[in-house]
Amino acid sequence: MSLTHRLRLLPIAFVFIIAFCSFIAPLLLRAQDATAPKIRTWTDSQGRKINAALLKVDGDNITFSIKGREVPYQLSKLSDEDQKFIAQWLDIRNPKPLVNDDGSFTIGEDSFKAGDIFTTTLKANDEDRRIADADDLEGIMITIATPADFDPSKSYPIFVTSTTTSATNAVAAKGNYARVGTPNGFIVIGAQSTTLDIKKHTYHEARAATFNRLIKEMVHIWPASKDWPLYFGGFSGGSKNCFFLAGYSMKELKRPPLGFFMIGSNYSLLDTVRKEYNLSKSDLKHVLYYVCNGTQDKIASPQDGQEVVEQLKKAGAKKIRSETYEDGHKFSKEQFDQALKWFLENTRDNAEE
Repeated sequence: MSLTHRLRLLPIAFVFIIAFCSFIAPLLLRAQDATAPKIRTWTDSQGRKINAALLKVDGDNITFSIKGREVPYQLSKLSDEDQKFIAQWLDIRNPKPLVNDDGSFTIGEDSFKAGDIFTTTLKANDEDRRIADADDLEGIMITIATPADFDPSKSYPIFVTSTTTSATNAVAAKGNYARVGTPNGFIVIGAQSTTLDIKKHTYHEARAATFNRLIKEMVHIWPASKDWPLYFGGFSGGSKNCFFLAGYSMKELKRPPLGFFMIGSNYSLLDTVRKEYNLSKSDLKHVLYYVCNGTQDKIASPQDGQEVVEQLKKAGAKKIRSETYEDGHKFSKEQFDQALKWFLENTRDNAEE
């Protein structure tokens, strides 16, 4: 490029720089200011004041930001007014569970208590129909089974039930999954449409829509549940379809699975789902996989189970446990119980790594 041509471009460059400095840069600064901790004047119990931004609170220990430095302090040394301010600050950032006066929880028009196997039907909304890609989606049945000592201020693992056809997810969750899962400290959930025809129930969009609604209802009454660990699984076709729910959970809800329970399975859809949701193999290396097949199973034999194990490995799975049990193509409560205990033990080990 000649010197003359470069000189002609200078005015254009100056215009761009001026525009950036006068318009774009202030917007970026305001965006940073909006996310930065707010500086306010704090007063201690003796009336002394300081300007600082509150960063975090852990019991009586708080951390201020003062001129870019983190400074520890004690909550009890602040004035009563500032202690009330911090209490409100915590409520905003850590919303409390919605608990009725009698200790129950309400979803839709029905209520339930800790230890219940709760089922209700919700009216589908526009978001549900959009995700399901079905204008005729009208009702969503959900099941939530909680441990007898359930306390929403604590964290609980959640097992998401999947069946061959999503028309029975909520019904299945009420049975052996709940009876075995809740004594192990798991919340067991399932969701299904009440209005789509049986063909549409096989659509993965319908599974995603009902699952999404169930998760949102749980987060509404138990805000902390947005961070509770998720496990997925099912029997036969449900052991395959559970991967689509997990893929949706990872991609759309940003909630990765910690484990899969695959009983009576003769094929893995993990690699299919991984590619469909553009997931990397590294996303799956810490996930647990429990594969089990009946010794007399004519549909999903122990040999088929070993094929499933190899398919899981090719898709990136590392932590796999393979078992057999004396039965045909039937659900095993004993295997499910063993799988849940294995999940909890090895999830703790993963956290310590």
